[in-house]
Amino acid sequence: MLSTISTGQQESFDWIVTTQPAAEPITAALVAAQLRVTASDDDTRILSYLIPAARSICEAYTNRAFIDQTITYIYDGTPPSVIELPRAPLSSVTSITTYAEDDTATVFATSKYTVDTQVEPGRVFLTQDATWPDGMRTYNSVKIIYVAGYGTAGTDVPSDILQAIILQTAYMYENPLGLDGKEASFVDSARSMTPIHDAQMILNRYKVWNI
Repeated sequence: MLSTISTGQQESFDWIVTTQPAAEPITAALVAAQLRVTASDDDTRILSYLIPAARSICEAYTNRAFIDQTITYIYDGTPPSVIELPRAPLSSVTSITTYAEDDTATVFATSKYTVDTQVEPGRVFLTQDATWPDGMRTYNSVKIIYVAGYGTAGTDVPSDILQAIILQTAYMYENPLGLDGKEASFVDSARSMTPIHDAQMILNRYKVWNI
């Protein structure tokens, strides 16, 4: 997903998940238990499509990353001294690269910034006396690559978030809009943006409001 946000002036930023989670936080078996059914091979196949969709819906609702994923953040213009990074919790920053007007890329020295993973959303802020380079281009000026998520496995994710994903997946399974024959196609664009009410009640306490 690509997100574009304007600051109200000429600056803006985009971000996109460039490396998806290596695993899903829940399994088809957990959803089948919620549904109180014995999942057939077809059911398991269908759930394998629904689980990533349900997880993405819940992540978007909370502005969080559940399983570790790599995100690329692009800022247009000169950033402020403190940058809040979308998708909590922030795990680490891999690199910051700046781009000059002639498109020359320069890795921004780690000595010039500090990564704050203790707040949500996580942030990068310039160290004392550090500044962004002069002569940066006006578009795609700064690229930050970072990892967000609770960890690499479902056991790292809070259990109530897992329950919300299970509820969302079960709802999507029980309320299909249709099948294309091979892959599940269950959710229209409007409904896919918001978790069901019961899932929202669980997820509300995890919402990150700043981004």
